[in-house]
Amino acid sequence: MLNPWRVADSHEDLFVQRYNRLVGMSLQLTGHDREQAEDLVHEAFVEFTLSRPDLDSIQNLEGYLYGMLRNLYLSQVRRAARRHTQSLSLLDYDSAEIGRGRPTHAIGSELRMSFATSAATRACVRRHRRRAACSCSGSFMVTTRSR
Repeated sequence: MLNPWRVADSHEDLFVQRYNRLVGMSLQLTGHDREQAEDLVHEAFVEFTLSRPDLDSIQNLEGYLYGMLRNLYLSQVRRAARRHTQSLSLLDYDSAEIGRGRPTHAIGSELRMSFATSAATRACVRRHRRRAACSCSGSFMVTTRSR
């Protein structure tokens, strides 16, 4: 039996004809997040057009595309969960370093160096801003703020 969607010229045309319907399906998956839903549909478009599945073997194209959207969405959710659980706090990093047997004084000196570098950077930025604000008088003037 000839599938009714086989009349279209290409995979791209088939997908574009169903774009609005696919965005609607994707909105349901993403909890009505329009931007994420459109990104999901665009990712599905790329996968569908690059893989070029055999259209004669697909009985229900809408079901096939919905399954593709659902699988892509679940992959995104899993990736996001994996990324979230892999992040370590500074305390976790220090504990791991201590557990590996690094001497604690080395860790302390690295932290002191990091804090000193960031403090020096902030001081330079503040000094630059003050000079720019006082450049009209020709002299360097420090003003204090009342809190």
